[in-house]
Amino acid sequence: MKQSIANSVVTKSGKGGTYFGATGCGKTYTMAFLARQLALRCSNIPEIGSPTIILIVDREELQKQGAKLFTKSKEFLNLGEVSVVKNRAQLRQELGTRQSGGFYICTIQKFCDREEDKIGLINDRKNIICFSDEAHRTQLEHSKKIQFSKDTDENMKAMVSKPYAKSIERSISICNFL
Repeated sequence: MKQSIANSVVTKSGKGGTYFGATGCGKTYTMAFLARQLALRCSNIPEIGSPTIILIVDREELQKQGAKLFTKSKEFLNLGEVSVVKNRAQLRQELGTRQSGGFYICTIQKFCDREEDKIGLINDRKNIICFSDEAHRTQLEHSKKIQFSKDTDENMKAMVSKPYAKSIERSISICNFL
């Protein structure tokens, strides 16, 4: 997997690889070990150096679970800062102030392109690697569906959702996905 990601960064394909695992099999721990491998064993690859890793999850529960493990593993990861991203502005700021390192955890909704808040380019560094947990729920092309929600006046409204992967590709243009 490490070699697949390294090739993805060097060739700028953005396709770092896919890892499938059943519920409870230890995917989060696998991501921690892979992050460490990338931090320790890719420093000799100029395009990667010390990568910045963004763990993207589809719900708050997974964000809390990831934060619990990764913040306790800061020294083990060897990537520097580990933090939960509260909003898009914070993600943009964090990625803009560093050229390498860092481990960020956020929900996929940070990449939602809203009419009143277009996402735009967040960062164009090539050593950003996105780990996605539960990607099949939100990022595949066939995940388009009609969603219903209530607005602030409790009125029902319908909208067609888009796969978030397209928004991520536009906002972190040279990102490598796993």
